[in-house]
Amino acid sequence: MLSAELEAFAHARLASGQFGSASDLVSAALRLLAGQGPAPPAAGASEAVPHQDLLRDMAEESPAMLWVADRHGRAILMNRALRDFCGVPGGDAGALDWNRLLHPADAAAVAATFAAGLRDGVPFVAEGRYRHAAGGYRTLRTEARPRFGADGRLLGLFCVVIDVTEMRQAEARRRLAKEAGGIGTFEWDLRSGRVEWSPEMFRLHDMDPATPPEVLMQAWLARIHPEDRDRVAQDLRGLRAGNRPLQGEFRILLADGETRWIMARGVLVRDEAGQAPRISGVGMDISGLRRAEAKARESEAQQRAMFDAAPFGVIVIDPGTHAVLDVNQRACEDLGYSRDEFLRLVIGDIDTAADAETIRARGRQGRLHCGAQEFEAQHRTRNGSLRDVLVRVVGLEIGGRNVSYGAHLDITDRKRDAAALRASEARLRLALEAAGFGTWEYDIRRDQGARKGVFANDFPGVPATGFSLETWLSPVHPEDRPLVEARLREVLEGRAAGYVAEFRVPRLEGGWRWMASRGAVVETDEQGQPLTLAGISRDITESRQVAERQALLAREVDHRAKNVLAVVQAALRLTRAADLPSYIRAIEGRVAALARTQTLLAENQWDGARLDALLRGEIAAFADDGRVALEGPAVALRPALAQALAMAIHELATNAVKHGALSTLAGRVRVAWQVAGGPPGRLHLSWCEVDGPPLPGPPARRGFGSRVLEATLCRQLGGTVDVDWQPGGLVCRIEVPLAQRGG
Repeated sequence: MLSAELEAFAHARLASGQFGSASDLVSAALRLLAGQGPAPPAAGASEAVPHQDLLRDMAEESPAMLWVADRHGRAILMNRALRDFCGVPGGDAGALDWNRLLHPADAAAVAATFAAGLRDGVPFVAEGRYRHAAGGYRTLRTEARPRFGADGRLLGLFCVVIDVTEMRQAEARRRLAKEAGGIGTFEWDLRSGRVEWSPEMFRLHDMDPATPPEVLMQAWLARIHPEDRDRVAQDLRGLRAGNRPLQGEFRILLADGETRWIMARGVLVRDEAGQAPRISGVGMDISGLRRAEAKARESEAQQRAMFDAAPFGVIVIDPGTHAVLDVNQRACEDLGYSRDEFLRLVIGDIDTAADAETIRARGRQGRLHCGAQEFEAQHRTRNGSLRDVLVRVVGLEIGGRNVSYGAHLDITDRKRDAAALRASEARLRLALEAAGFGTWEYDIRRDQGARKGVFANDFPGVPATGFSLETWLSPVHPEDRPLVEARLREVLEGRAAGYVAEFRVPRLEGGWRWMASRGAVVETDEQGQPLTLAGISRDITESRQVAERQALLAREVDHRAKNVLAVVQAALRLTRAADLPSYIRAIEGRVAALARTQTLLAENQWDGARLDALLRGEIAAFADDGRVALEGPAVALRPALAQALAMAIHELATNAVKHGALSTLAGRVRVAWQVAGGPPGRLHLSWCEVDGPPLPGPPARRGFGSRVLEATLCRQLGGTVDVDWQPGGLVCRIEVPLAQRGG
């Protein structure tokens, strides 16, 4: 009988009228392939197409794999189906060594079968694994028929190839399943009492295959566990009576004392007369199944124990309806419901979101990469109070049903504590910022530090987090770095518990700022070695500057005091008077002049004094402003110059009161000044007296005032003094540099 594909192909060719029937066509094909030439055409058949071409086309287009070998077994012709299998593009197949496609393990046997068939000239069948063009091996069954010439000499073989891969695999699977399943068969002749077992049945029951059939039933019953024996015997009696088929599970005791579970199935087989001559059945080892069931029960018990012992609530729901399917004890305790009450709820009854779609949308927003969902929610307890929870949900399929396991961790206290901590940290941050403090922390093992607060981003080249110790020290002023590094090393190496240092770092806007840093070890290992160092830092630039100014001021005050004492000492030594009262008045006036200058300088933080303020202060002690005219620009005097000019003006005013213009009511004094030259320039000051008593000329001897002018203005300050004793009044011209001498 033709296959469906070949029959369809043959009918298509018959439609051309070349053959009378499908049998004629097939016979002709076989004759041609056997080398016997074409058969004569059937009566009435057309000869428009040669038989050889038609039959070659039929072989070429056949869905079956066909090939022709020469008398040495080499392929000389393959149809398209076989060429596709082998990966031959087309044309003559002589270039292909068909045997080279064989699996190495099958090559010898197949070659021997082909050699015997070619030698004996008889049909044969060979089976082996051949390499497919697409990769891998397929099991092919080759049915070969010899081809003979007209002289009876063997010309070659005509071969039909069938792919039996799936069939062989199915057979192997059935064989493995039977062996792996441990299935045995039995026959029990009820008339004779003889029992016939398959070899697998003896193996299952760990019994000697030489056991006589007549006593096999009793030997088998003796193997059955005592607790199961009566039940099995009763089932057998029921089977013999025809009440019900045998279907039971029981234990047998093996020779080594172990127990094996057997499942037996048996039926009563009746003869043609309706008698029940025998029982047929099978036995199967189900010990593995029983062990698996026991493990499953044990695992289920363990899972249930873990489920109930979990330190957080677990709620199992139906993802479609949100109905609660199961809960653990912690969920009942947290929310105040009994388990029975829980199983009558849906998740919306306890979730403040309530609406099922809102709950689903929230879950989708909290989806994690592993397919789970994590989100925060609020649950309402049975008494109406609200609790914050962190929910993590995982979907599972159990027994063909989708369920969602949700872990509900109560985070109410944690969130309250976290809020309190954030508030505390905010208060601390504000306090630190208000006090100008920044905080820092250094992980010694990882060599990574972090800064927070006002100076977190104020160090050039150093990030706020993740910086190393070397990076941390890099902006420190080169003069300060050795000390800072040494102090840190003492702590890091466990030689000191704390760290204190003051150092300079660059400002972002330029220049240097002074920092004070203090830290301590806040974490150690089991051996007491430091692991983490933490501390605070603050900007002490202003306090350092204040301290420096105070020190400078102290030095300046010391210097000024010494200068003043020196001037007072000189005044005491150089002052001349006719009597003691006159001497005392002269000394008091000169010391008062010094005191006024010191007061003026102190009011200006010893940064200097204004010339006009100094002149008014000195002249006010001798005359009102109406008798003394002051003319000149605003000029700032350095302290040393202010003291010298104050003493000079005091002496000039004292002389004017005693002997000059201020000794009469009509007398006047004009003080004028100007600054000449580039900055800081030179001060030109003139003291001019008018309308005073006539002067006979310069005094006979040099007094204290002349010596003070010469000593302070000329020798100390590098200036010049020109005194002109004119008949109308004294004219004194003073020129001094405004800058410090030599500066």
